[in-house]
Amino acid sequence: MEELMQSPAEAERLERFLAESFPDGVVCRELRLAAEEVRGIKRVFPNAVLEAFSESRYADGKVWYRVRI
Repeated sequence: MEELMQSPAEAERLERFLAESFPDGVVCRELRLAAEEVRGIKRVFPNAVLEAFSESRYADGKVWYRVRI
């Protein structure tokens, strides 16, 4: 599968989102993520474990995940 290129603004937004989501040693969070955010987390943290724990997909396409980095 071909990976989509991120613009510098999108990369910066993802970096800020991750810093806010995992501050000061936090390694596990429950987050509602879009597919591109899941790909971004896997790119930044290749060993991350993302488990979808909700069958529901919201109107914005996001799904709840348990994320361990």
